[in-house]
Amino acid sequence: METVAFIIFGLSTAFVILSMAINFLRNEDFKSAFKHSLNASAKLSDRANAYTRVVETILVDTFPFGKYNKKSVLLMNSALIAAVSALSEELNVGSEQNKRSNTIVGVMLIDKLKKSTKIQFILILCLVINFLLALLTAIEFSYFLLAIVSLMLFCIHADQQLIMYRVKKGWYGKNEYEAKEIINFILNHANKNDFNDSGGLKRVIPLPEVEAESLKNSGINGATV
Repeated sequence: METVAFIIFGLSTAFVILSMAINFLRNEDFKSAFKHSLNASAKLSDRANAYTRVVETILVDTFPFGKYNKKSVLLMNSALIAAVSALSEELNVGSEQNKRSNTIVGVMLIDKLKKSTKIQFILILCLVINFLLALLTAIEFSYFLLAIVSLMLFCIHADQQLIMYRVKKGWYGKNEYEAKEIINFILNHANKNDFNDSGGLKRVIPLPEVEAESLKNSGINGATV
């Protein structure tokens, strides 16, 4: 079991690190957002600014000390955050039906991001607690837990990469599984305010307070992110 656990851990860790490295090296907006998390004075592109707002939205509803976890959340969910941000471009073009469809998918992916972030932190916390107990007490380290946590983290990151790819290709929601997932999400969020704000479709990524106040005063709102 020990050997199997280390093999699963090694392969999963390699995949997760590779996934984050690809997003960091190939995506200048992601790199810009990560630098901004290290230094608030760093310049942000429009897409990078969207990335940081997604992270802030997740942290508000997920962690009491969110400002200390921005870098971790950005790295652990880079692919899914990129998918949500990519929807912002599609929300500015196309028919009202397409805008509404993209809004629903965007809200669903934000919900998925929050759940994914919580699950990843819980999994890592379980592993850390198990390691500390094994270090400080007579309890043996659980290689079964190591294998399960590694496998689950691998599945989460693989799923996020797949979602990002399908969103960017415009394929998301076009197979039976994803269509059912979207329909179930709509049925579970039947309140009209789940997808609408006063004056238009819900903003998937909340605007900064200054910009939001400006739009409110001008009476402009709509299907943008």
